[in-house]
Amino acid sequence: MGSGISIIINIGITGSEKLEVIPAGEFFPPPDLRVVLRKGRMLTPQAKRFITLLLDGAAPCLEPNGAQD
Repeated sequence: MGSGISIIINIGITGSEKLEVIPAGEFFPPPDLRVVLRKGRMLTPQAKRFITLLLDGAAPCLEPNGAQD
């Protein structure tokens, strides 16, 4: 029939697709993100920066009801 339904995170939508987007965040629990580090080990400045970027980038996805533009 040429139709279907998919559930994806909003990072997969660019806005140029021929899609109807219906927010459904209220039906799913918020993601649980964690960073695991080895105890007693020093991180390089690059590793610290990577973790900061990772967590800052995840912040919009962790907002209640998802971040919708």
